Amino acid sequence: MASSVTLQGIRYRRGLSVVVLVLAVFAAAAAVLVPAYTRAAQDSVLRDGLSTAASWQTELWFDAAAQGGVGPADLHAAADRILTERPAVGRHFATGVDGSSEKIVIGPHHALALHVYRQGVCAHVTIVAGTCTDPTRGGEILLGVKAAELVGAKVGQPFGYQVVVNGTTVDRTGTVVGTYTPTDTLSPFWGRSNYFGGTGTEATDKLDAPVLTSNPAEVTALDRRVTVEYPLKGGSVALSDTGQLGSDIKDLARQAGGSLLPGMLDDIRAEQDALTASIPLVALPLLLLCLFVLYLAVASVTEERGPEIALAKLRGFGTGRTVRFGLGEALVLVALATPLGLLLGLGFTWLAAGAILADGVIVELRWELLAAALIAVVAGMGTVWLASRRTLLTPALALLRRVPPRARFKAAVGEGIVVALTAVALYQVLAAGDRTSSLALLAAPLLALLAGLGVARGLAMWSRRRVGAALRSGRVPAMLASAQLGRRQSTVRLSMVLTVALSLLGFSTAIWSVADYNRVRVADAYAGAPTVYRVLATDPQVLMDGVARADPTGTYAMAAIRVSQFYAGDNLTIVGIDPTRFPNVALWPHGEPGTAQEVADKVAVDQSRAITVKGPEFAAEVTATKVESTDPMQLAAWVTTPGKGPREVPMGALRTGTGTYRAAVPDCAAGCRLLGLIVQRFPGRSAPYAVDLTVTKLLDGTRPVDAHLDLAGAWQEVKPADSTAGTVAPGLTVSVRGSGSEDYRVRYTDLPDRLPAVLAGATPDANRKGDEFSIVALGANPQPFDVAQRAGLAPRVGEHGILVDLRAEVWTAAVDANLSASSSVSYEVWVAAGAPDTLRAALAAAGVQVVEVQSRDTRLERLSRAAPALALWLYLAAGVLAVLLAVGAVLLNAYIGVRARQYELVALRIAGLPAGTLRAGVRREYATLLGVPLVVGGVVGLLSAGLMVSAIPLVSAAKDAITPVYKLAPYQLGTAGALTLLGFAGVVWLVLGLVRRADPALLRTGGQ
Repeated sequence: MASSVTLQGIRYRRGLSVVVLVLAVFAAAAAVLVPAYTRAAQDSVLRDGLSTAASWQTELWFDAAAQGGVGPADLHAAADRILTERPAVGRHFATGVDGSSEKIVIGPHHALALHVYRQGVCAHVTIVAGTCTDPTRGGEILLGVKAAELVGAKVGQPFGYQVVVNGTTVDRTGTVVGTYTPTDTLSPFWGRSNYFGGTGTEATDKLDAPVLTSNPAEVTALDRRVTVEYPLKGGSVALSDTGQLGSDIKDLARQAGGSLLPGMLDDIRAEQDALTASIPLVALPLLLLCLFVLYLAVASVTEERGPEIALAKLRGFGTGRTVRFGLGEALVLVALATPLGLLLGLGFTWLAAGAILADGVIVELRWELLAAALIAVVAGMGTVWLASRRTLLTPALALLRRVPPRARFKAAVGEGIVVALTAVALYQVLAAGDRTSSLALLAAPLLALLAGLGVARGLAMWSRRRVGAALRSGRVPAMLASAQLGRRQSTVRLSMVLTVALSLLGFSTAIWSVADYNRVRVADAYAGAPTVYRVLATDPQVLMDGVARADPTGTYAMAAIRVSQFYAGDNLTIVGIDPTRFPNVALWPHGEPGTAQEVADKVAVDQSRAITVKGPEFAAEVTATKVESTDPMQLAAWVTTPGKGPREVPMGALRTGTGTYRAAVPDCAAGCRLLGLIVQRFPGRSAPYAVDLTVTKLLDGTRPVDAHLDLAGAWQEVKPADSTAGTVAPGLTVSVRGSGSEDYRVRYTDLPDRLPAVLAGATPDANRKGDEFSIVALGANPQPFDVAQRAGLAPRVGEHGILVDLRAEVWTAAVDANLSASSSVSYEVWVAAGAPDTLRAALAAAGVQVVEVQSRDTRLERLSRAAPALALWLYLAAGVLAVLLAVGAVLLNAYIGVRARQYELVALRIAGLPAGTLRAGVRREYATLLGVPLVVGGVVGLLSAGLMVSAIPLVSAAKDAITPVYKLAPYQLGTAGALTLLGFAGVVWLVLGLVRRADPALLRTGGQ
């Protein structure tokens, strides 16, 4: 019988029942959404982190000492046994590739190369001429196309080379059976080794590609490197695997293996932890808002049923039976809403997985979701009891009153608790500076709730006072609106709900806006250009020349170098750029001063005075008035190239009189830079000497060189030792006296003493705000720089580093360093949008091999799926859902008791008030009801965002994440405000429709 009455009541109040059901479903969905979305987002972070990593970062490898006689096959078998014994690790890795390598010297120029065996290598190369090597035959080798050209090797001919063993060489002979190009240099097949570099002719240079064999017996050096590498299977690592897998691999690495995967998993878990910590910040207030709107709906429905409940009591229902009668409908609806809410939460997560999460994310029905649904049903039933309790326990006669009594004391106690908690949370945030504790994280929702309470109280008091003022002034619409706002308890509740919801929307939109701005900024800074190729080249000159040949117009490609140095406990990145191409390709981060063109102009160094020597001979016409020394002395040319470093080329013994001194420079055909001239002592001698000479002309071959001999300051001495004193005068007159063994150097100053630099971050100097500093950059010694411009963030530099003129930096470093021997320099090609698809092939043809491709769009997409962005998507969804709930609550309030409201309007109309006046009163009522929370909630939301934005990871959860810029995007806030106003306009239109349907026939029923 009771169940029948309950179902009949639900059917009779089907409209209100649907509202209560929908609100309960939303509350259950909000509860389920937290664990469901959190797990899906964590899975997305894991998949993104592993899928975007290079294969060598996730592979598992085993190494063995070849001195012990272990070959690739032996190591492979041993590694397979280890992984078979550890299935928890082995199941995540694909079939291993074994290999070995040894250093060899080949060709007439004695170029250094690697002789490499890789299991199944023939499937990963393209044969240009000849055939691939046969694993069953010995003595067969494959040469890269450029390597074959360099050493003059022909297919089918014998080929001699030397194996390098502990610094000595052993002669060996093989047959070139073919030439090849790699099918894909980025393939996981090649493992951790960068086999593909630029061509060179020095013994320290590597060839463009290794010498390959498919027979492991061909690589026999005692110090050869033997490895087996197992690539990670795509999608094999699940969330439940991460912790144990990292520990197992670390244990395995202590034996014979190794992997970078555990460290990567640690970084991924840090992002997942940040995600877990930040989601409750918005999920909790959303859930509470859902429950509170449910509370309003149930309370309104229960109050409307007051006469029914009073009648039940008058007919003899006891307290228990009355409670069951009053709660039955709402409890049935909450119970029914639980599975629907579970499905809705799963559905939302499934949609999010398809729209914003990484590919392959699986949305699972797990026990955590069922537990959340159970909590939601308990919370919903508790909300139903709290919303109905006062009505159910009120005496029957009191329920028959038009206006029910108010529980002012209990409301005041609850408000006092909210005020106290908000004060403590704000103290922690503002005074203690703690934005990470549990209570501090609740500062934003508590502040929103406090604002809601304030609006509710203030609106009620203001409305009651406005009634009399409007009546005295004769403003009827204002009086009607104030009377409605002041006497209806539900209106007070509504204003609080609206304020909290709009505060949540303002908070979410502001945080999202700041994060979106910073994601773009960080993507631009990290990428530097729309696309960046990480490349291999033998030296910076090969890189610059290769880019110039691949893009002769200079419109879509730029050579760049990067090197990191450690200063004051932090990494400092030095990036060399080409100022003539930088504006065409670079992305200058948002919010930083200047433009790419202005930055290029500030770092550009005039190099028009540089002297390039191409030979085959370099000469100097010299008049020596004094050459006094007991030992022979000579004049030398001081030249350099980035690929060989500085060198001194003898020009002949110094003698008094006028003569021409000559130096053979056959290796300068591609261009050497003249650094200066040197007065050289006889090696090891330190007898006193005196030299006076004047250089009247310099010749590159037979071509006169404009060396600015008469320009003051163009030629300067390099500070000599204490035992030597000299002067350099215009006209290049040199006078030197010395008694030590040091040579006397005169430097041609074609570059400034201090290169201009754009500096990101503090000055790398004791004076952290100074405009001058010296650091080791590309060269071997500290190099002075001037700060031409400061920036918070710079392309490929981040927050700590400098941008300098590439050519100026290279030639400055080449004074004391051979840059081809530097392993710390990273070579890059920055590529503009719209570059031709043939660029990579053109670079490869110019000796610049692409080994990695980085994209600004890929970086931005990755950041949009990083843990902070995934949490902020939920923030934004929560804000939108909160406003929808608030609008629903307004409509619910309008429809509950609608007949009584229409009765009042009809009575006022018959009393003589025009319909226009009544509509104006309704418009004013809802303009106040919606407008005040909109303004207050929006302001409080922005204020809360300002308080808490520094505690919320916006772009990355990493400890070294770039410091965000707290800047709002006005169009996003404007869009949110415009959509909210549009929704509110729809609400007012619907409410005015109720006014239009007020029928005088209602007077015959008394509005019931």
